[in-house]
Amino acid sequence: MAIEAPEHPEIAADLREAQGKKGYSNARLARLSGISRKHLDEVLKGSNVSVRILKKVMAALQMEHISLGEMAASGGLQGVSPDVLLAIADEMEQVVAPLSQLIGTLRAYAQGEASPELNLKVRETIRKGAADPTTKELARKADRRKQ
Repeated sequence: MAIEAPEHPEIAADLREAQGKKGYSNARLARLSGISRKHLDEVLKGSNVSVRILKKVMAALQMEHISLGEMAASGGLQGVSPDVLLAIADEMEQVVAPLSQLIGTLRAYAQGEASPELNLKVRETIRKGAADPTTKELARKADRRKQ
């Protein structure tokens, strides 16, 4: 039985190098990629796989580029419309701005900069966050730090 040479050794080499740098086992890389271990084994041998599978493994390894022999492929943002990127940035900003304001309010209160307005903001924040599991976990961590 003849052993076939890998069809894409350069792709396999790039992926194995990135995997080594991340310190991922094959099981972890397969899980992060959302593919089976058997499929990952084929990718890492340099077998012929779909671009979809290759992109999944590259994403799990946070790779932007990979050698395709005489050519190269990129997983970067080339070809993405600037309007799309600006829309994403605007949405992110709408989420981050209130959080930044909340963080500033909590820091000011914790540092003793009390005022009627600040006290009201902190009470509202505590009331809203009291039922939130994340807030409860943060409170537990803060209590542990005090001990």
